[in-house]
Amino acid sequence: TQIAVEQHMGCAMGVCRACVIVTAQGNARVCREGPVFGLGDVAFDQGEPATVGLV
Repeated sequence: TQIAVEQHMGCAMGVCRACVIVTAQGNARVCREGPVFGLGDVAFDQGEPATVGLV
């Protein structure tokens, strides 16, 4: 089962990291690694990712 994730995208190139979500493998950029993820890969219970480097 897969899920399509929707996030605000600042640059749509992965540089600004505004669209980062938490996954089982770590943080992922919706605009680059997504927007479709495996349902079990999205870590809904982990909250918001750290956005260090967000411009």
